[in-house]
Amino acid sequence: MKNGGFTLVELLVVIAIIGVLIGMLLPAVQVVRASARSTVCSNNQRQLAMAALNYESGFRQFPPGTLGPDPNNIRVSIEDDGNQQYTGAMVFLLAQMEQDNIGNQIPSEYLSVRTRGVTPWFGNPILFELAQARVPSFVCPEAQENPSVVFTRAHSWLDGTTVVAQARALTGIDFGLTSYRPSGGFVSFSTVLNGVFGNRSTTDFADIEDGTSSTFLFGETSGSDDGEYSWAAGGTIDSIFGFGNSPLRWGSNHPGDLVHFSFADGSTHNIAPSLDPTVLSNLAAMADGQVVGDF
Repeated sequence: MKNGGFTLVELLVVIAIIGVLIGMLLPAVQVVRASARSTVCSNNQRQLAMAALNYESGFRQFPPGTLGPDPNNIRVSIEDDGNQQYTGAMVFLLAQMEQDNIGNQIPSEYLSVRTRGVTPWFGNPILFELAQARVPSFVCPEAQENPSVVFTRAHSWLDGTTVVAQARALTGIDFGLTSYRPSGGFVSFSTVLNGVFGNRSTTDFADIEDGTSSTFLFGETSGSDDGEYSWAAGGTIDSIFGFGNSPLRWGSNHPGDLVHFSFADGSTHNIAPSLDPTVLSNLAAMADGQVVGDF
């Protein structure tokens, strides 16, 4: 009677064929997974944009990019926190993001543009603990996990003709993170090139003179090789610094380095770092009067 089983050679051939098929399918699976993560990131940005728009509708102004240094004394070093809150836009938007369990516990002085002389949020025990909560929609799926340092504030100023920016970081603290930063414009303290968000800003829709469909709200940052932002941290990204792997630049970990941005009309777009700097400036500024080119 003839044996219906496989010979060793036939079995090895079958295993080899399966291995080849898996090798062929794996890149396709990775592409699909990367595309799915990119979609999640884009949806996160859309949620942020809608939260900011709802906030503006309720309060007649967008939240500030940061409750930072006194605008009359903007040159504050990393060593001197200026005795200001340094809470940022994400803190103001918690209620709009269905995070009332966190937002309702934040002391009111950390949500007031007019209040000055307050201990930075990372020096306040209540906020220090609240900021360790995770908010999934604040984080890109491609973001690095457990960075060794977490940025707690950022701000910039003009030193002569040079734009200077600083970011403060803490180590060893397991803060909740964010991959998204509010847009400060091309230069956040310029009357012509500033954006929707700024230091103690009170922007409303009427200020977006260039049109909501061509003005950034939020963008993505990859942080740096070893650091990400806390969602509680104040500070904007000035587009004059462009793209790159830095907490003070736009950037991402997506394939092709495409960076997600949300706009003041609630839409989102993926933008390549090779974007013409003039177009980037036009998109970042909300009232420069320039026509936006292709992007």
